[in-house]
Amino acid sequence: MFFGSLLILLGGFIALPFWNFNRPPFNLGLLERLNPGMSKQMVRDILGSPNSESFENWSYSRPKSWPIVYIYFDDEGRFSESEYDY
Repeated sequence: MFFGSLLILLGGFIALPFWNFNRPPFNLGLLERLNPGMSKQMVRDILGSPNSESFENWSYSRPKSWPIVYIYFDDEGRFSESEYDY
């Protein structure tokens, strides 16, 4: 009984990094709430603070995870589109 429980626990510790590696940085359903022309503050209110930002784009990611969400802004600093790189 103890050995079986130990194997299950060990399997969970091995599987956890692989599960986390493919997780998006946030619930991707939030992207549906973004509309072209939204201000950066409106985008930040929905998605939270990005991991990296410049005038043209922001990026969201998780530590030790592959997927990245890019948020693009036009020349006036308004939301134009998003891209999910997984």
